[in-house]
Amino acid sequence: MADPVVLAETVDPARSEEASVTPAPEKKPKGKARVPRRRLHEADFPEPVESIFTTQTYVIAFLVIGGGGGYLLWRRQQRQLDLAATAVSQTPFSVQASTGSAAMFDASLLAKLEWKRFEELVASYYSKTGVVAVRTKTGPSSPVHVKISWKGEPRPFACVHCIAHPSGLIDAKPVQELYAVLAAEDIRRGYVVTTGKFSIPARDFAEEKHLTLLSGDLFLEKLNALPDSARAELMEEITAGDYTTPSCPKCDAKAVRADDSSAWHCRTHPDVIIPVRK
Repeated sequence: MADPVVLAETVDPARSEEASVTPAPEKKPKGKARVPRRRLHEADFPEPVESIFTTQTYVIAFLVIGGGGGYLLWRRQQRQLDLAATAVSQTPFSVQASTGSAAMFDASLLAKLEWKRFEELVASYYSKTGVVAVRTKTGPSSPVHVKISWKGEPRPFACVHCIAHPSGLIDAKPVQELYAVLAAEDIRRGYVVTTGKFSIPARDFAEEKHLTLLSGDLFLEKLNALPDSARAELMEEITAGDYTTPSCPKCDAKAVRADDSSAWHCRTHPDVIIPVRK
């Protein structure tokens, strides 16, 4: 007969059921189960970084690039206009018709003014604008002919170089000489006023150094833009006496010349020679 203990163990239903049932694996929290997958996803595909190329940056870039291109096109057009305007230095200046009762300045009057009277005209014009303008009385070859200051202040804030009746287009040299004086005396503003026209190098240098150039036609516009009373006073002052014969730079006396002479001479200073304008 079989051992009872062994049979009991063999036929015991409870133990047989327990032995036949496999324990279920322990379930882990869902959050922890997704962590490895998420980390793998992050390692393979990093989170996107906010792009700096937004709609606003594209608009700004377009404006900057477009503005730069527009400026270069404008600069080229201005260069062509300057070349065309200064191609013939003897082209008559165009002046708009007067709407006031006072006499108007014109190119023929500027052409008659001797160098000293032209400097006086420039100084008087600036004085009419409300500043103090004083001639330096240093002669045509000086880099500065008029100094401008505010009323009540002895130190000038601007200097003016005057060029009457240039033989051709004015080159960059007188503009550079004026700038040298401004830099040495720490004066911020500079003006070059002439009855003629400027060359492209002179214009380029003036633009680079922030100097103001007034050609003959522009100066006429400035003169005729003055109030009628101021313009009438200026006209009377400039045309008084002999305003055509050149003056001696050393003594202000009127120069003389023989009919067949090609230059003016000063009786007091024989070394002073002023060429006759053609």
